[in-house]
Amino acid sequence: MKTGIIIIFHNYAEEIDTDFFRDYVNKGQDLEICLVNNNSDDNTYELLKEISEKCNNFSVLNINKFRTDISAIRAGVRYLVNQFNLREIGYINTDVLMSNQNELNKVLKILIDEQDAILIHKNQVSQQKKIKQTIFQSVFSLLECIECFNNQRCILNYQD
Repeated sequence: MKTGIIIIFHNYAEEIDTDFFRDYVNKGQDLEICLVNNNSDDNTYELLKEISEKCNNFSVLNINKFRTDISAIRAGVRYLVNQFNLREIGYINTDVLMSNQNELNKVLKILIDEQDAILIHKNQVSQQKKIKQTIFQSVFSLLECIECFNNQRCILNYQD
């Protein structure tokens, strides 16, 4: 079963490494990645479109009016559910990352390499809630998973 990943971008053109996306992230065959451009003023949208044209499992969603993080995530979830009928969807907002290519690349590398462990963690957290969640309630923060793994030393610290 494929996993959906939503990555929210806003004025992040300087930090996007298109070669990394094409060469490394495209290896995540069990992933469907939705790149959401949240009304960027720079050429973020053009770079995201370029990535999606070169990679099979990438889609770009452009939001013309700036939205809150939750609204941008919801737009990405609606798109992934409608287009691919995905049930496992995680998100990350690039605004919380340090402003450099290496930080985004490092996070994406962890997401691809540790995809199974992330889903196991997500399912454990969901089971503890003991309520049936709607699709929007079941969307999970990938950054929280990575932080949890780093705290538990489940994922080795990746060095560039």
